[in-house]
Amino acid sequence: GQPTSKNFLMCLDVGASTDAAHWLRGLKNNIKRDLFIRAIRNGEIIDKSETPLYSEHTKMINKAFASEGSSKSVMYKFAVTSLQRSAGRSSEVAFLTVDSLQW
Repeated sequence: GQPTSKNFLMCLDVGASTDAAHWLRGLKNNIKRDLFIRAIRNGEIIDKSETPLYSEHTKMINKAFASEGSSKSVMYKFAVTSLQRSAGRSSEVAFLTVDSLQW
């Protein structure tokens, strides 16, 4: 193809610094912003976070596993506790990215 066509397709490369790449990134950001603003105006719920799992919840889950009393339930208790401690409200991490903090 033409050099212009090849240069334009470089815009798909995330790390590209061509004019076409800057244009496409700007276009995407404008679309995201416009959709965000439209959602707010329409009263849409834009919080997509999950219900948090706090330590009181894992205590109840682990109590149920403990009442079962098998060695397998001990592993389940460990898995539930470990995941809650390491992840907690993991969906909040998405809101700390640069793109999400712009608006």
